[in-house]
Amino acid sequence: MNLMKNNLTPYLILSSFALLIMISSCSSNINSEKIYDATCDTKKDQLQKDQCYQDIFELTKDPLICDKLQNPQLKDLCYREVAWQLNDSSFCDKMINEGPRGPCYQLVGIAKRDLAICDKIKEKEYNDGFSSLKDMCYYGVAEANLDLDICEIIPAQKAKNICFYKIAKAKKELPICDKIQEQYLREDCQRAINSLN
Repeated sequence: MNLMKNNLTPYLILSSFALLIMISSCSSNINSEKIYDATCDTKKDQLQKDQCYQDIFELTKDPLICDKLQNPQLKDLCYREVAWQLNDSSFCDKMINEGPRGPCYQLVGIAKRDLAICDKIKEKEYNDGFSSLKDMCYYGVAEANLDLDICEIIPAQKAKNICFYKIAKAKKELPICDKIQEQYLREDCQRAINSLN
């Protein structure tokens, strides 16, 4: 009997934890934050606590969990995930490190088709060597909206050319190809649209 009791102990602990999560998600009367605290605060060191909170975040996608993480990289990853899931740039604002903040704004700006979010990206943050993250964010919003006016305000010529190219193909409008400064890309654009028509 004692051997059977010892073998069941891990299963009872896991099923109790699963039941607590189910109850917390089903009942508005239970404060889920207290359940998370009780579970994760039993961990001995901060790394284990952060891992516990990260695991709970993966299950629940609860934005409040991000605030509980102490590791700056994990906290930033959590905020970026929430920002992307909710299309809410205010979570990008909460990020601790400057580096990942720009890509966070880029994701949300393109998803929301909002240039104001793209404008939060600092110019020093570069993506691929020929244009800034802000340029690429503008390009993504222009492509999503099929808006040539946004292509016009992109400072980097290569990104601007690709923007014109993508919109010309999407709209199947040959005159847009003439806006492309690079000859080989302009000719490729014209060929692509002629093959579509």
